[in-house]
Amino acid sequence: MNIFKKMALLYSAKKSRKEIKKGDDARDAKIGEITGVSSVCNIRYSSFPGKYGLADVHFPEGSEGLLPTIIVVHGGGWYYGTKETYYLYGRYLAKQGFAVLVYSYPLAPENPYPRQLLALDEACEWLLKEGEKYHLDKNRVLLFGDSAGGHLALHYTEICVNPLLKALMKVPFACPLVIKGIGLNCATFRDLNLKNEITEMLQTALKEDVSLDPKRFLSKELPPIYMITGDNDFLKDDNIAMDEQMKKEGITHKFKLYVGETSPLDHVFPCNMALKEAREATKDEIEYLMPYLQ
Repeated sequence: MNIFKKMALLYSAKKSRKEIKKGDDARDAKIGEITGVSSVCNIRYSSFPGKYGLADVHFPEGSEGLLPTIIVVHGGGWYYGTKETYYLYGRYLAKQGFAVLVYSYPLAPENPYPRQLLALDEACEWLLKEGEKYHLDKNRVLLFGDSAGGHLALHYTEICVNPLLKALMKVPFACPLVIKGIGLNCATFRDLNLKNEITEMLQTALKEDVSLDPKRFLSKELPPIYMITGDNDFLKDDNIAMDEQMKKEGITHKFKLYVGETSPLDHVFPCNMALKEAREATKDEIEYLMPYLQ
């Protein structure tokens, strides 16, 4: 890719980030503050410099000891988003009785894929070493990811349970934790080898490699999965297709398409806790995955 193409992609990413953030800020203004939760912010979990190596931890006020734990992998097409975007969502999950780790990760196109995956591995390593200080239980961990974050959560867990895929990635993954369950919220399952604007944005360091397609490495070794989509999610059909593929592969999972009562449910609606349907979907997701943490 020549320098002019790279500059054009970077300009496009920065412009898009500003526009998407306006929508996320408007959503958060409607949610309001989540009370009854303590937050420890700007913990450095990674050697990556600046804000993209920082994390927040949320847990119920007055917590003692270790709590069932959720790691939130944010979405944003691999090129947008930070832990701040998911601050209220993380606090809402904590209010349900969890210790919640929400982290920022290096974004494309400045950082080629799989740097985003390696950040998740670093977050897991940090949790293993430091998590007890913040009520995070290394033995009871769920991964929740929306949109591209769902792709990262699924693909990372596939790497950790599949030695062949781990070798194909050509970069080291420690996989220090046993993931007990995955929540996929309006996730994308696209093959990152396919040529389009998003994959160009990623400037992937692993071109022409089947290891970029999470659909190719579904395995019965994966932990239980809860999949969510909405009736107006532009990835709805992808999620329906993935549900069928998981059934064929014998993957332990549950899929639910949520329908809005008063208006259609858009992409990543579960992050909008002002919506009754988002709270219902989160409740269903937790109730399905909780037994696997015992």
